Amino acid sequence: MDINDFENLVAYSKISNQDGIVRFEPKVGREGLVNEVIEKNNLQNLSFAQLNELAKKFRPQMVARSEMREKKFNEFINMPSEDIAQLPLERKIEYMETIFHKLPAPDELKNLYSLHKDKLKVLFYNVQLPQEFWQKEEKEADRFVALVSDNQKITEGMKNWQNLTTDDKKEIISTTAKIIEYVYNTPLEIGYYTSDEYRKQNNLDAKVHVWAAYHDNKNGKIFFNTDRFDTSDNYYGVSVVFHEFMH
Repeated sequence: MDINDFENLVAYSKISNQDGIVRFEPKVGREGLVNEVIEKNNLQNLSFAQLNELAKKFRPQMVARSEMREKKFNEFINMPSEDIAQLPLERKIEYMETIFHKLPAPDELKNLYSLHKDKLKVLFYNVQLPQEFWQKEEKEADRFVALVSDNQKITEGMKNWQNLTTDDKKEIISTTAKIIEYVYNTPLEIGYYTSDEYRKQNNLDAKVHVWAAYHDNKNGKIFFNTDRFDTSDNYYGVSVVFHEFMH
């Protein structure tokens, strides 16, 4: 095991004791990463004594890394936006890796953005992501399309979308969400609302326009406006799930 694996294990799992054996319960959305670390390092029957030995081994490195990240993060937030804009790509990536060394929870991410949005925009502006990243994204998107195309319930539902009941349309949307979960190894919840419910919940005037769907950044949930089902086209359910999930 290396320091990266140990940090991921500690950061993304809840640790418990079951008859002297350590059990790692992955946090939502990080199941794949945690299970990969466990399999790779044969941690299925790790004792608490062994875990303590690993902690002693890696704790100095973790403390040093934490101090280094904090120093680099403070360096970034105190840097003028004009200087951030002039950084070479390698330095920008260093700051990105420092800021996002672990995946923040939705609330943490929202708070981070609200506090430092101007500098984060400058940091990410005009950054050309590696070709490997786009190849991975394209591969996952192609896999999603292939699985949707092979699912008879979805394809038949899309063909007959205009004639489906509201419950049938919800079923197509839920099935599509399950494919998203499978391909991207990320849980996805779906919710529904009417225009009147949305206006009442948000204290909006009766004439205010209400979106057909939206992604709730706080909990990662996608909400559909059932009032728009009757006027939506055949691609509505599948395309909106994919589009909103990409947020």
